[in-house]
Amino acid sequence: MDSNTDEAEKIADEIYKHIEPQLKGKFGKFIAIELESGDYALGDTLEEACEESRKMHPAKEVFVKRVGMRAAIFIGAMPS
Repeated sequence: MDSNTDEAEKIADEIYKHIEPQLKGKFGKFIAIELESGDYALGDTLEEACEESRKMHPAKEVFVKRVGMRAAIFIGAMPS
């Protein structure tokens, strides 16, 4: 992971902590966070969350998390 990715993750985590109370009942949904504005979009899939975010910010990159989980996706066996 490079320093730009580390910084993006840090910013996304701060935004997420701020909006987390608004996400009650959304466990497992994907959340695409636009780092400059703090705007976010939710979706049932990663693609859906990113598409909704692009409607608000077509030219911006987003950081994707999953509500209530440590990672947006898991590769291999699901952790218990």
